[in-house]
Amino acid sequence: MFSKWGEFVQRHRVLVLIIMVVLVAALGVVGQKLPDYLSQSGWFDPASDSITAADTEEHTFGRDNSADVVVMYDAPAGKTVDDKDFANTVQNHLDQLKKDNPTYVDGIASYWNTHQSMLVTKDKKHAMASIRLKGWGNDILKNYRKIEDQVPVKGVSQHIAGQTPVSGALDTGMAKDIKRSELMGLPIVGILLIIVFGGVLAALLPLLVGGLSIIGSTGILTLISMTTEVNAFAQSCVTLIGLGLAIDYALFIVSRFREEMAEGFDTRTAVTRTIATAGRTVTFSAIMVGVSLSSMLIFPQAFLKSVAYGTISAVLQAAVFSLTILPILLSYLGKHIDALHIGRRKKEPTPLELYNGFWGRISGNAMKHPAATIVPIVLIMLGLALPMGNLQFGGVNETYLPPDNKTRLAQEAFDKEFPEMRTNPVKVVITGSTGVQTGAILAEINQVKGLTGDFHVVKQTPVDKDGKAITVLHSGVVDMKNNSKVVGDIRDKLDMLYSGGGTSQFAGTNMDGSHAYVGGNPALEKDSIDALLKHLPGMAIYMLVAITILMFLTFGSLVLPIKAILMTLLSMASTLGILTLIFIDGVGADALNFTPGPMMSAVLVLIVAILFGLSTDYEVFLVSRMVEAHAAGHSTQESIRFGTASTGRIITAAATIMIVVTGVFGFSEIVMMKYIAFGMVIALFLDATIVRMLLVPAVMRVLGDDNWWAPAGMKRVQHKIGLKESELDDSTLSLVNFATGTELAAVSATSADANAERSARRIKDPTLLQDISTDTGFSEPRTFTAQQIADHVSADDQAPASADNGTVASPTDGENATVTTDNRTDTTNNAGTGNTGTGKKHKKSHGFFGRRRARKDAEQRQAVEDIRRSQREAQMRAQREAQAAAQAAALDAATSNPYEDFNTGENTADDTAIRSRMDDNYGELFQHTDTQRQSYHTDEYETVDTSRPGLHPVSRPTARARRLDNHVSNRSGHTSRLHTLTPHTENTTPHSRTHNTAQADKTDTPSSKTTHKKNNSSNSGSWVDSRNEGQPITTEELMRRLREDNEN
Repeated sequence: MFSKWGEFVQRHRVLVLIIMVVLVAALGVVGQKLPDYLSQSGWFDPASDSITAADTEEHTFGRDNSADVVVMYDAPAGKTVDDKDFANTVQNHLDQLKKDNPTYVDGIASYWNTHQSMLVTKDKKHAMASIRLKGWGNDILKNYRKIEDQVPVKGVSQHIAGQTPVSGALDTGMAKDIKRSELMGLPIVGILLIIVFGGVLAALLPLLVGGLSIIGSTGILTLISMTTEVNAFAQSCVTLIGLGLAIDYALFIVSRFREEMAEGFDTRTAVTRTIATAGRTVTFSAIMVGVSLSSMLIFPQAFLKSVAYGTISAVLQAAVFSLTILPILLSYLGKHIDALHIGRRKKEPTPLELYNGFWGRISGNAMKHPAATIVPIVLIMLGLALPMGNLQFGGVNETYLPPDNKTRLAQEAFDKEFPEMRTNPVKVVITGSTGVQTGAILAEINQVKGLTGDFHVVKQTPVDKDGKAITVLHSGVVDMKNNSKVVGDIRDKLDMLYSGGGTSQFAGTNMDGSHAYVGGNPALEKDSIDALLKHLPGMAIYMLVAITILMFLTFGSLVLPIKAILMTLLSMASTLGILTLIFIDGVGADALNFTPGPMMSAVLVLIVAILFGLSTDYEVFLVSRMVEAHAAGHSTQESIRFGTASTGRIITAAATIMIVVTGVFGFSEIVMMKYIAFGMVIALFLDATIVRMLLVPAVMRVLGDDNWWAPAGMKRVQHKIGLKESELDDSTLSLVNFATGTELAAVSATSADANAERSARRIKDPTLLQDISTDTGFSEPRTFTAQQIADHVSADDQAPASADNGTVASPTDGENATVTTDNRTDTTNNAGTGNTGTGKKHKKSHGFFGRRRARKDAEQRQAVEDIRRSQREAQMRAQREAQAAAQAAALDAATSNPYEDFNTGENTADDTAIRSRMDDNYGELFQHTDTQRQSYHTDEYETVDTSRPGLHPVSRPTARARRLDNHVSNRSGHTSRLHTLTPHTENTTPHSRTHNTAQADKTDTPSSKTTHKKNNSSNSGSWVDSRNEGQPITTEELMRRLREDNEN
């Protein structure tokens, strides 16, 4: 599917590019209106009692805007606030403010126009005014922005506080964060990308995708905000997640494209192969990250839902742009991807170089001593998680601002002088109550400790005919850290009263018909925390089940998802422990310029979702290369080391870039953003280095072949759905004999198959390939790769002795090549140690599930064995027939007499020179043919078909063999002046399929060439007998001797 998509994008690249450009442009235009739709609310549970209290109060009395903006004025030195000049100056300014802004200001209540004692301190050194704003929701902050510069009174010491100024300061801080990430983060990321790729052009591509992702996701977030509430905080999260993941995805795709180009593929093929491999991984990574982020939709808070909408859209767009615009740009650039290169250009490392490189050695050492790797790392990370026991939750308030922020200082000063008027009061809203019931409630809840004073009535409707009214009671909490406890105590008192009990003199009062709801910010925070704790298990179950299913469908293993989840949970616990140590316990708080305090509950959920998604992202990139190598035939240890080695550099680079992107937000003025930034930086460092590069290889080494285990039924489902690893069309998986350092395999075998096909065409006998296809069960002529031959071969098969070593000989010029088949023969223990691994078999580690499976299938193995043996024989026969075709072509070229085309019939000097040159050239060709024939001779061939001159022996004659004999016999009339070369002697072991070409090379010496020329003076029209110098022999005699040599 992904290969087809890569081809489609390239085939219609102009159309796709136009569509994507128009789409991004349209989203960019829409995204310009995002600030108009963002909200400052959405932090609380809409189904809670506290929201019911707020809605009841608002519906009955209108919105409580008394705390929108509060200003505390300080009396001049040596005077009080009653000073006439001071009082007139302040009050006249407030009156003018309301007169000039009737659209934005609903009313102003001050000490000087109300003369209420609660608006002035006892020493009359400080007085306050409440500026009530018009509007609802987002309009409140917008209206404050209109009058913000008009509020201060010139020449007067004042402190401007309140809910709206605090929200405005948070909003301003987030806007600065986004601008800072663009001005600081992007240039640093660009420099890192240039270092990674070594060129400017390649580095610009991930930045381009990141920028497009931000533009597109901002537009989508605007569309979402038109239909539902979107918190302003979502924009910062979109920038952070969208930019980071877009650069990561583009980094992986561009890196894979450069690898494919380095392998020699043309641009079109390289792009297709890149999308089939890295593109597939990016797609499933985006899906898994999106699923992790979608877990926030389980919670009722609109804040989490809006962040989920924004981040999911950013992730999906990062994947879409990486799979559309990026492949198109790569198809245009091609080999010019490395243009504008800086410094000395380095070639892409080969698989063997990666395997033995830095990351390969690290993972190799971890696998050599798994216990010594696992135990210390797990103990250290569990130790880092211990501070998580001190985790505390709170709500949004002025402490989220820096200690030196003027709005925060103003709010703290106001709360100190007017504790009962603080802008975070606790309220009790009573509906349908009589005077007696209201008195009973007051008497009961005023016994609660931790209040700034007794509850008192601040609002009440007129009494109806039944003597009932709606009443709002008001008080405050002394220590905001005790908000949850105070609210809980109030509710306990009310529950006791309504159940017929109580501890006051009004205990036992009949409360029928009335309802009491505890509200205010303290109650809102408590209800939000309770909602988090209530839905947190559901979030955990959802993420674990969803990620397990998706990873299973991606990798076909049930063990790998479980292992990944455990690694992620360990990394997440360590991260939360460190965050608790910093932001709650206050370690390093002064240096980081923040005040330690409770963590907002919604932010914790956000951090968990993001960290889980990022951990899954890197797990997919790492394991996908392991699965790719394992599917190609490598053993488990080889696959683990190769996967780690090939992705270690890229994952480290991606994590570093992500750390830079998120680390910029660590300089935020908002503690909430510091939480997320530091959390991601810590998690990325732990996950991309210690966990992925050390702990994961060691754990997978312990699991052995159990890594790939899944129940047979689930395996069938996975194959049926079609989410298994992509198989490249040319089957040239980059396998390497890591133990010997020989470049492998599949490439050589595929090349040999192609040569065989070309040789068959040279013979001009179309029935040859048809017979090969018929023998192997294919209806159409085709070539066969080493991977196809290896698919049904395994180490526990009772194969012929010659196949026991799990290798397939390559029919190229004397080239040794080894393909590790699916028998999991393990050579990684010798990797990098100088051992050749040839002819040495290692004990196969089935693992726990493997042993159970082996015992369960013991009764079926004999029946299956016969079928698999017949399949194996058919495939090996196909390979031998392809090799026979190549032999026939070479022999045909050797037995023709090119000299006859130049022979004038006269024994002239020119004629002699031409004849000598032809003898030399074709003598080498015949020697090469003889070398090939011997290189494929093994003890596996039980009998010799003597009717097939000049070809390697086969187990039994076939129809194809007889036609080939006729084909050669028909050409036997051709004669040549070439002399036969003495066949090489070779000791062939039962388990050897390779031939040492050094022996063949030794025969082609100057002395032998001199003899060749000397023998050319013999009778023309026949072969020269090298064993009886000067004596001609017939072609029939030559064929007989070849059969004799072959037989020997």
